[in-house]
Amino acid sequence: MIIDFNHAKKVATGCLAMTSCAFLLWVSQNNAQADSTQETPLVQVNSATVNTNSQNASSESSVNSVDQGNYANLDNVQINDNGQLQVSGWHATNASQSRPYHYLIVMNKDNNTEIARQNISDQEVSRPDVAAVHNVYGANQSGFNATFNLSNQIANLNQVQLISR
Repeated sequence: MIIDFNHAKKVATGCLAMTSCAFLLWVSQNNAQADSTQETPLVQVNSATVNTNSQNASSESSVNSVDQGNYANLDNVQINDNGQLQVSGWHATNASQSRPYHYLIVMNKDNNTEIARQNISDQEVSRPDVAAVHNVYGANQSGFNATFNLSNQIANLNQVQLISR
């Protein structure tokens, strides 16, 4: 998922000051993209209508073990007044079955360096809507909410990439 700060920087530079308000306005007007490491978009963040009345399709005993899909969506991205990147979304795949951990990693897209990392394994969010659509391991608890403090780096960032692993 790539979050591009170039437009917000141009707006802020034109006003002679980079403010978090400019970032909030920019982030609220743009979509983020979930990217693979090959720069090919996997998921475009959009609103989706999901039937939440369906039965939980991902109870661990009834998952479709042959489904090799890697499903994810970034539901919300924003920079708050304190320069913190707040993200929420979900990530579900059968490949997570043998990996009892879930990390979110923020990378500087310009130079591919890591800015921050969080182990969110114990902070799963219930997502029965995801389980109703994707019958893969852990889909029912595939949601996440995280906050990354970028206040010290934001002035030097053009784009950040969010990786869910």
